[in-house]
Amino acid sequence: MKRMPDDLLGAHVSTQGGVAEAPARGTVIGATVIQVFTKTPNQWRESTIRDPDIAAFRSSLAGSGIRAVVSHDSYLITSRPRMRRCARRAWPHLPASSSGAER
Repeated sequence: MKRMPDDLLGAHVSTQGGVAEAPARGTVIGATVIQVFTKTPNQWRESTIRDPDIAAFRSSLAGSGIRAVVSHDSYLITSRPRMRRCARRAWPHLPASSSGAER
C-alpha cells in the first residue's frame, strides 16, 4: 500500500540516551509522528528538564522530517507536572491509561 504524502504514521519511540535521540528513531522506522513518555513511566520520580536537553531535542526534531510529537504520560498520573513538562517541550499531551480509569 502506498502512503500518501499527507498521511501521518506514528509510533512510540524510546528516549533512552536522551530525548534528542527520539526523532532519529522515528525516522529510521518511517514514522512522521513520534510519541514519547514525558517521564519514567512506572515511577513517581522524574528527572529535571534541562534547557540543553530541550534545545538538543528541538534541533534533532527540526532536521528529522518528523511532523508531530505526542507525549505519552506516565501511568502514575499527576496533571500539573505533566502539563508543565509538555508545555516546556511545546508538545500536546494525552493522559495515559492501560485501564481506561481516566475516561
